Amino acid sequence: MADKLNGITRFLLRFRYIIVLIIFIAVAGFLDPNSFLTRYRLTLRNNELRAEIADCNRQYAEAEKELHALLNSPKAVERVARVHLFMKSDDEDVYVVEQTDSLAASED
Repeated sequence: MADKLNGITRFLLRFRYIIVLIIFIAVAGFLDPNSFLTRYRLTLRNNELRAEIADCNRQYAEAEKELHALLNSPKAVERVARVHLFMKSDDEDVYVVEQTDSLAASED
């Protein structure tokens, strides 16, 4: 038993720097709250959020452009009123046609 313990001790002393390096990599890479794995996940999440911010900025620019058109152009107001609110002028008729689910089911 003493020979095995003595052999293990010699092994540990001989490769102490490699063993310490392996332990450090294990702790820094996987166990630490600031590990490489956690940092990788945070980088992926950061990229997703940056894409979402870019999409929100694009939507904001489109809405701002539409608002500017609505404030400065009566034709834009008329277009929105016709499309979204189904309004019409006095000399025209508007028909709204909606497809029901029963028709769509019978066609299949």
